[in-house]
Amino acid sequence: MKIVNLGILAHVDAGKTTVTEGLLVHSGAKKRMGRVDDGTTTTDSLSLERRRGMTIRAATVSFSWRDTKINLIDTPGHMDFIAEVERSLAVLDGVILVISGREGVQPQTRVIFEKLRAMHIPAILFINKIDRVGVSLDGVYADIRRNLTGRVVPMQCARDTGTRDARVLPLADTEGPLFDAVVESDDALLERYLNGERISPETIRRALWEGTRTGALYPAYLGAALHDVGIAPLLDAVADCFAWEAGDAPGPLCAYIYKVEWDEYDHKRAYLRVFSGALRIRSQVSHAGAEEKVYVRGLMTLGDGGFGPAGTVTAGDIGVLLDAPNVRCGDFLGEAMALPVGSPPAQPLLTVGITPDATAGRPALLNALTRMTEEDPILRLSIHPETEEISLRLYGMLQREIIQAMLLERFGVQASFSPLRTLYKEQPREAVGAQIRIGTPGNQHQAGIAFTVVPTPPGSGVSYETRVSYGDLERSFQNAVGEGAMAGLAQGLGNEIVDARVIFTDMDYSSVTSTPADYRRLAPLVVRMALEEAELRRLEPWLRFFLTAPHEHQRKVLTAINRVRAVLAAVEHGETEVRIRGEAPLDTTKEFAAELLSMTQGRGLFEASFLEYREVREDRTGDAASI
Repeated sequence: MKIVNLGILAHVDAGKTTVTEGLLVHSGAKKRMGRVDDGTTTTDSLSLERRRGMTIRAATVSFSWRDTKINLIDTPGHMDFIAEVERSLAVLDGVILVISGREGVQPQTRVIFEKLRAMHIPAILFINKIDRVGVSLDGVYADIRRNLTGRVVPMQCARDTGTRDARVLPLADTEGPLFDAVVESDDALLERYLNGERISPETIRRALWEGTRTGALYPAYLGAALHDVGIAPLLDAVADCFAWEAGDAPGPLCAYIYKVEWDEYDHKRAYLRVFSGALRIRSQVSHAGAEEKVYVRGLMTLGDGGFGPAGTVTAGDIGVLLDAPNVRCGDFLGEAMALPVGSPPAQPLLTVGITPDATAGRPALLNALTRMTEEDPILRLSIHPETEEISLRLYGMLQREIIQAMLLERFGVQASFSPLRTLYKEQPREAVGAQIRIGTPGNQHQAGIAFTVVPTPPGSGVSYETRVSYGDLERSFQNAVGEGAMAGLAQGLGNEIVDARVIFTDMDYSSVTSTPADYRRLAPLVVRMALEEAELRRLEPWLRFFLTAPHEHQRKVLTAINRVRAVLAAVEHGETEVRIRGEAPLDTTKEFAAELLSMTQGRGLFEASFLEYREVREDRTGDAASI
């Protein structure tokens, strides 16, 4: 049987979960279509998802169509859950990108499309909700060509759009826009056509699917998923374009874990894709980057809307590993491989402090947050060494609300959250040294360390170097020094240190009493001492933004943009709206998207992505500004 690992992606509210329901019902995997508003959809399994009517966590479900097994991953649509989307993308063979027929291309649609293109993941477009009043397919296609790609291939025409009677009809293979788009994308076909050769429908179809798989073409289908309009042709396209033979990747085991969750019986489930080899029940497999092996005590595969026990998961398929205690999202079983990341994953730029509402609740809060960071390591649970404040790294306000609700709903933990704070970083301006020796007053460790901390070029990251001979201090002790040094850079003086190297230059050692633990604990203290002596550059995150607003609100919008210290790169005027591109600090724009919606009566859009960290300086008024 052939296999497709398929993603469903979209801007929030474009209808991707309804498209998922349509695929499940039309394929026979379930009898009745669930509704987001009723909380009856298959992939929104969390009660919190059902109450809010939105996807919070990626969900995987499987069904069959023709001779193909389709493992379908429904992902969140909101920017605050972009890490969940990015992990899922790594296991996909192809994507259905859902676009609302009424709203067209929206901010998150552009972000997702650029990510797909960077990762070389092929996509089929599905223009949904063609039954809604106000649909303009010509406008949607123009929007796609302007904001996504000019290589879109219309596959269908529609009748009675904007009504409950909306339906779709296929376009001809031998003439018209479908034929023209495919021929123009293939030099060999274009030459044959110009030479007067007849090109068969079969040739056109083969060229279409090959062009789609390579990213040269993006076929666009039409429909209204809620009413099962256009779902069958969409399923056929998925099977024709993305399917491949299971087990076609022999070799050593390579499996990537893209999701971790706990079921209602508190069993840990690790969802993984096998890229090569096979994962077998009751086997021991290496855990890439870890010393301990993983024992496969329970294994499941997905099929026809549910789970079933499995003896083996072969290359190309998705499996679920049960009750493996030490695995986390992003881990590999067997050999690791380079994933098609395209560009660095989006990192959270905000942090939030969390305190339990009752003092006795601190252990329960830490246990709950530890489990949540196993599910999503990018949250980065940390405890401040001096204040003991518990904090997480986040993308935005919605994510904070969701985590607070999940703590109460899943773990019974009531907690208070601080306002979101921007993650600043720091870098030493020049080299500085520090040392704590055995016998130094206050040194309670049987160790002595001397460090030099030096700045390195922008974007180089943090690193550690030893100039102490392994003959003077053996490797296990030196490894402990390196671990402690890197921990010290991560802690900084309240902000993470970037673009710096710690150089281990000298040491004291007692052959009778010194242990590696002494060096591991002392090293962060020496790093801190050096940083306290250094002059540090304070850095803040800046965003690249794209803004649209109706012409009548232009003056208010420009005033507001100036207030958040934006640097404008371009101001363009369309027929009905102004489009503004520029750069701005994250700290001043955390709530700008909501402010823009308010000042434009819901018609303005603000899309932003991380650009770089820049040095903060004080301007003449005493307010923070960036160089």
